[in-house]
Amino acid sequence: MISEKIKKFIEQNISLLDVNAFDQFYEEAQLTLMDNRKIAELTEILLSAELDPLKHLDYIPEAYMYNNQDIIKFEIPSHIKRIESKAFCFCGHLKELRIPASVSYIDYNAFCGCTALETIYFEPLAIDIENEAFDQCYHIKEVCFSGTIEEWQMIMDECYCSELENCPLISCNDGDIHND
Repeated sequence: MISEKIKKFIEQNISLLDVNAFDQFYEEAQLTLMDNRKIAELTEILLSAELDPLKHLDYIPEAYMYNNQDIIKFEIPSHIKRIESKAFCFCGHLKELRIPASVSYIDYNAFCGCTALETIYFEPLAIDIENEAFDQCYHIKEVCFSGTIEEWQMIMDECYCSELENCPLISCNDGDIHND
C-alpha cells in the first residue's frame, strides 16, 4: 500500500503534478516503491478518474510515462492538444494507443521505443507529427485513421515517420492502404 503521506500529497496537489512531483518524497519513494506492485499501484492511482493528473493540462508533459512497463493500452484524454517529447518513451508493454481528434501536435520521440505497440487509433485530421515521434516502434501492425486516404497521405507528407508510413495496414474511412 502506498503510504498515506504520498497519497495525501497526491490528492492535495494533483493539479500541480509534473515529472518532478515526487522529489520531496525521494527517500520514502526509494523505500516504498521497490517492487513493481508498488509502482503499478501508484500508476493506477495517478490514472484513476478521481486523481487524473492531466485534468488541468491541455498537454501530456515531457517524459510523463517514460519507461512505464505497466501500461498496455492508453487512451489520450479528449481535452489533450499536445503530446510532448518522450511522454511515452520506452513504454515497452504498450500495445494499443488511442489518439483523439483534439491532439494537434506530437513531439519528437513521444512514443520512441514502444516496441510492443501494435495498433494505433488515430482521430486527428490535421496534426503536426515531429520526425521520429514513433521511432523504434517496429511492431505497429495497424493504424486505424478516422479520415480519408488523401488526408492520411497529407499528414505523412509533412513528417518523417517511417514506422507509421510503412505500417502494414492503414485503415481509413474510404479504404485501406496496404504496405507490403
